[in-house]
Amino acid sequence: MDKRSFPRYDIHKLNAYLTLDEMPEHKIPITNISIGGLQLSITEKIDLSKEQAATFYLGERFIRRLRIKEVWCNNRMSTNSEKENENEKEVAYQLGLRLFFNELQSFERWRILMIAFQKNELKKKLKA
Repeated sequence: MDKRSFPRYDIHKLNAYLTLDEMPEHKIPITNISIGGLQLSITEKIDLSKEQAATFYLGERFIRRLRIKEVWCNNRMSTNSEKENENEKEVAYQLGLRLFFNELQSFERWRILMIAFQKNELKKKLKA
């Protein structure tokens, strides 16, 4: 049984990524998302142990400014069957990030986004 209070939504196929204020040229892929955090799959370790500012994108569309901090990290290598094509890089790390909200309005906007993901998941289940 899953111990999570809130569900995660798989968004890796939506070309979702973060950019960090300290490294705006790097697009860091997001694997899944929840009300309180993000999971990243990256090829090289990035130090996210301190709270910092980031920007969340879906495709090339700006979605939200975020405050993030790493809460867990797993060293992991993907198998060839997990890759969608031969040019894809090996996943070396999976990171769990906690989100921080300085204002209630910021959290409410994030919650609206999570409700949209939930409705999309329900539509998929009803079609299946």
